[in-house]
Amino acid sequence: MPRLFASFNDDFPHRTGFEWLSRDEAEVDAYVADERCGFPFSAGPAYDWLRASRRVNDPDRLALMPRDLPVHLAAGTLDPCNQGMTLVDALLDDYREHGVSDLTWKGYEGARHEILNESEPDRTAVHEDLTAWLDAHTL
Repeated sequence: MPRLFASFNDDFPHRTGFEWLSRDEAEVDAYVADERCGFPFSAGPAYDWLRASRRVNDPDRLALMPRDLPVHLAAGTLDPCNQGMTLVDALLDDYREHGVSDLTWKGYEGARHEILNESEPDRTAVHEDLTAWLDAHTL
């Protein structure tokens, strides 16, 4: 598991090993300094993560999703978890296949994994965009 996440940093400078999270060095440093972050998964949490991933993506579970539920996805275009926005596209396709029609997404050019902790001006843009989306979809 540690090697899996270590490879996420391959395309970025190797100052801490966690540059894949954000372009904001202060945020990366805060992550590294937090004892609750950056530790390798043991077998138990890794197994739970894989089981949860399979369960969330189970077609029978997706079929239970309310068709009128609005969904907005936001991601950094350089997030290694997203593999060049292909995972966002696949997720949107899954939602469409199950009848969800109020789908929107936005990719933040050059942003990495933690878009809420990105450098400016993206940090402000992400917060404003998400707030506007939530305001537009509040009942």
